[in-house]
Amino acid sequence: MLSLKSTYISILSLVTIDFLTKLLANNFLESGVIVPMLSILDLLLIFNSGIAFSLLDFNNSFISYGLSIIGVVLIIYLHAMLRNETTKANQFALILILSGALGNILDRVMDGVVTDFLY
Repeated sequence: MLSLKSTYISILSLVTIDFLTKLLANNFLESGVIVPMLSILDLLLIFNSGIAFSLLDFNNSFISYGLSIIGVVLIIYLHAMLRNETTKANQFALILILSGALGNILDRVMDGVVTDFLY
């Protein structure tokens, strides 16, 4: 079982990496232009105001901030799950999910949209 301190350090580190990679994508990629990388991975800068796969992507601030509130509720629930989890594999999975969710919520609160760039 991971210690609470190492869990929070991992989440903070991953959220920081998420923020920095989105910053790099915003600075060096052109919106809507595909940059080939590998046979299974390209870079494509888009701004998503909806949820997964651009569902509810109406570019509406009411929906965007409503989704942020729902995201915070989910993060609280996932945090409770993480604190009660005893297996390292499940803790690791929850750390990744929480980090991604926190990164997207921070992005949405700051910009009103989530920056996506992996295609």
